[in-house]
Amino acid sequence: MEPDEPTDLHEESCDEQQSAADDDLELPPRSPWVGRGLVAGALGLWGVVAWMRVGGDAKVQLRPAALVDDADDADDDDERSDDAELGDDADAEVAPAYADAAQAVEAAAGGGAARGTKGAADALDETPRDPRDRLEGASWAKDFKVPDKVIYTVKRGGSMKMVANLYKIFHHEIEAQNPGVSLERELGPGTKIVVWSSPGDDFVSESVGYAGDGSLVGGVPMVDGPGRMLRMEPWKSYATRYNIAILDGVLRHWAKRFPEDRPLLVGNMSAAKGGRLRPHSTHRSGRDVDLSYPQKVIAGEEYNWREMNARNLDADRTWGLLELLVESGELELVLIDSKLQKLLYDHAVATGRVPRGELGFWLEYPRSPGSVETIVRHHAGHVDHLHARFKCQPGESRCKSR
Repeated sequence: MEPDEPTDLHEESCDEQQSAADDDLELPPRSPWVGRGLVAGALGLWGVVAWMRVGGDAKVQLRPAALVDDADDADDDDERSDDAELGDDADAEVAPAYADAAQAVEAAAGGGAARGTKGAADALDETPRDPRDRLEGASWAKDFKVPDKVIYTVKRGGSMKMVANLYKIFHHEIEAQNPGVSLERELGPGTKIVVWSSPGDDFVSESVGYAGDGSLVGGVPMVDGPGRMLRMEPWKSYATRYNIAILDGVLRHWAKRFPEDRPLLVGNMSAAKGGRLRPHSTHRSGRDVDLSYPQKVIAGEEYNWREMNARNLDADRTWGLLELLVESGELELVLIDSKLQKLLYDHAVATGRVPRGELGFWLEYPRSPGSVETIVRHHAGHVDHLHARFKCQPGESRCKSR
C-alpha cells in the first residue's frame, strides 16, 4: 500500500476541522506548530516506508543465485574438517578472479558438455579438500594382480637371443625360461617368449633408497596388456613386482573407463637392478614411470611422443588419468611442466571438471614451483610426457621418500 502524500494529510486535517465547525462543535484553538508536527511526522513515516521498500528490493536483486546453492553445503562442514588446517590462504591463491558469483556460475555452466563435468555448485565450492579423500583406494584397485610370468611377443621376427639382449638377460637364464627353444633359431612374428617368471614364494622384489639415488632388488619387466603401448627399450622397463601390478591395473582400468580413447604410451621405468638410467636423474629404484599425455586426434599426425600444448593436449582426459593414478591409492607424485599445469587449471575452472577446492591440492600452478607440496609438481623436461612415482610399500624397509 502506497503511503499518503504529506499534503493529503494536511488537507485531511483541514477537512476534519471544517466538518467539526459544520457540526457546531467547539474545538480549542490549535497552535500552528501542531500542523507542522503532523506534516513532519508524515514525511518521516513516508521516508521509512520508502527506504524499506527500495532497500529490500535492492537486496533481493543483488543477491547471486549461487549463494542460495551454497546454503545446501552447510551440512558438509563436518566431513571437510580434516582440510580446515590449510586455512583460506592456501586456496585463495588458486581461485580465479571472477567479478561475482553469478559470473562464476555462468562460466561453469558453459563447460557443461565437457566430459566428466561437475555441477555448477562444485565448480564454485572453494572449500579446501584433498582429492585423495574421494579417490584413493578405489574399489577397482583393491586387488592388484601381481605377475607370475612376463611374456614378450615377437613382432617382426628375430631370435630368442635377440630378445635376451633387448632385456639384458643372460642367455642361460632365458633358455631356462623357454626349454626346447633354440637361442639362435629364427622366430616368426607372434611367437611368445617368457622373459621372466617368479622364482617362488620367497622371491624378494623391493625398492631400495631414493628414486634419485637408489637401486632395485628383484626387478620385474613391464607386462603387456590393454590400455598401453610399450614404447621403451625393454631393458628400461623394470620395476618392483608390486609396482608392475599397480601400473598394469591403472592401464587396464584406463581401457575400461575410456574404451574409445587410444592406449597410453608407456616409457622408461628402471633397469633390472636399478641405478643410473640415462638421461634421467631419477628412475633408479623401480618406482618411476613415464607416460604419454592423452592427446587429441589430429588428422595427419602420427600417434607418438610429442611436445604438448593447447592444440593437442586433451586436458579432460589428462584429468581422468590423474584421477586414475590417485585412485590406485599408491601414487606419491606426478611431474608435469607448469605450462601444461596452466592448461589443466584453466580447463578445470572453465568446465567445473574438478572441484575448485581441490585445485590447490592437485596443482602447483599458479603458485611458484616448489613453494607448496602438491600431487602434481613442475619439473623441467616434462612437456612431452608426465612422470608418475609410486609410494614405498610397508614391507620395503630400505625404500626412502623425500
